[in-house]
Order: sequence, then C-alpha cells, then structure tokens
Amino acid sequence: MMFGRILGALVTSSLAVPALAEPIKLAPTSAWNVNYADDSCRLARVFGDGKSRTFLLMDRFAPADAFQLTLASKLLTRTTAGSEGWREITIRFGPGESEQIAAMRPASLQNLPALIGSTVVLGFRPDPLAPGTEMPAAGNRSDGKQREAPDVLTPAAQVTPAREAAVNYLEIRGASKEPIVLDLGNMEKPMAALRTCVDELLTRWGVDVEAHKSLTRPPIPTGNPGRWVTSNDYPSSLVARGIQGNIQFRLTVEADGKVSGCAIQQSTRPVEFDEIVCRIMSKRAVFDPALDADGKPIKSYWRSSFAFIIR
Repeated sequence: MMFGRILGALVTSSLAVPALAEPIKLAPTSAWNVNYADDSCRLARVFGDGKSRTFLLMDRFAPADAFQLTLASKLLTRTTAGSEGWREITIRFGPGESEQIAAMRPASLQNLPALIGSTVVLGFRPDPLAPGTEMPAAGNRSDGKQREAPDVLTPAAQVTPAREAAVNYLEIRGASKEPIVLDLGNMEKPMAALRTCVDELLTRWGVDVEAHKSLTRPPIPTGNPGRWVTSNDYPSSLVARGIQGNIQFRLTVEADGKVSGCAIQQSTRPVEFDEIVCRIMSKRAVFDPALDADGKPIKSYWRSSFAFIIR
C-alpha cells in the first residue's frame, strides 16, 4: 500500500511537467537520387506521403565532409526566422552521432515550407584521440575582465565509410511541434555516390582530382577578401526596391594565382547580383596559388559567398 501511495504522489506531482512529444516517423517513399548539376551535386530522397510528404536534400559544391541541408514539408510549422534571418534547429544523424545546431533560412520548395542553407556533416562527434587545440580567446568575458586562459577545442573525428554505414536515421527538432525522424537506411552507398559526383565536378572544372587529395596548400587570398566588394557595388536600383541577395560562387585560380573564371553555384537572385559578384571577383581577387604534394603550384579553385544586405 505504501508503494502505491508514493507512486501516486509522484504521478500527481509530474502532471505539471509537459510530456515529451512523440516523434513523427517517416519511411522513405522514393529511392535515393543523385543529381549531377554543372556546379554542384545533390543527394535527394522523399519520405512520407500526403500531408506528411517530406523532401530531404543534401548539396555539395566541392569535396568536403560537409554538405548543405534542405528540408521541405508541410510538417515544418516553425519556420519563422530570427532577427538575423535564420532559424536554429537541432538535428542528429542516429543512432551513434552527436547533435548539431543547424542555422537555416526559411524558404519555399515546390510550394512547401522549407528550411535551407545550413552546412552540416553526416557524422559529428568529438575525436577522443585528438589533442586539444589551444585557441586564443578574443575579447572580454561577460564580467568585463580580460580572458586569461585559452579556449581548448577538440577536433571532430573523421567521417569514415564505416560511420556512414552506421547511420540509419535523421532526427529533426525545433522545426515543428513534434520531432521528425526520417528513416534514411544505410548511408554508406548514398554518400559514396555523392563523392563520386563531386570528383566528376572537379574534372569538369579542369582540376586534377588526385593531386587535390594531397594538397600542401589551397589557394590563399592575397589581402582581405571582405574588401573585394564594397557597399558602393550594391546596385542602387535594387537598394531602392529593398532587394537583398546571397550568392555562393566559385573562382578558378590558375597556377600563377590569377583568376581565370567565375561560376555562380547558388544564388537567391536577382541575376544582377550574380553578374556583379563575378565581374568584381574576376577583376579584384588575387591569390597565392595552390601547391601540390611536392610544393608545385597547380590550378585549383576557391569558393566563398557574398551577401547583399540592407541595414
């Protein structure tokens, strides 16, 4: 009897604590699809159907462990941006990977609410074998005193095919009332297909894929890239209309460090922004060239983005 009374008291006191929402679990309703675009590679799949139909897109614009994540679904009911134009959501590739905070921009895709633009990795966890890297702490503490000790960062563990094979779902929290769980399946083959696509991208760009796997130095901007574009470059006609834009671009950097080409990899448009960025970057950008494994200058590429924002 006493056990029952104690249990009853615990249950009564817990009524004030909100229950955790049950996740919405969605099975795939399409196969994985790899889209070979001129300047990017996309891994895509559809989950659920009807009102639960959800699109998952993973875009890569160059060789990297990271990719741009996009979600689109009527289930995304919390897509209002914050003061910076982004919304933070929590994602986790399970079952063995750590949570990531993804800063994503509200958008629309195929007439569905969407969140687009965050760079994430399929597997994220600190490397227990990697030594901490001391980074000098900039600025002051919240109490106004100067920081005295350096921050210590632990590098992330390498994403390997074995870790990709262990991933089988994606959990998304903060984009809807209930968590959304997408049943991805084994991710080893889809991620390998994405890497193959990216290798072909480099070949089309005239870049030596094998040499780039052992670069001793990527192209390094000479001077501050932030000064290559100024407020004076913002088209006055677009300022007057309150139009803003974000452009991701790629420059071809020759072995002598000169820029020989510019390509827009992704843009919110209008096209005037694309034209301005490529014209300015082709004229003003200067680099120390990439170096191969023997320290020899080689042709390479440099990626970045520029945002036209009215303050």
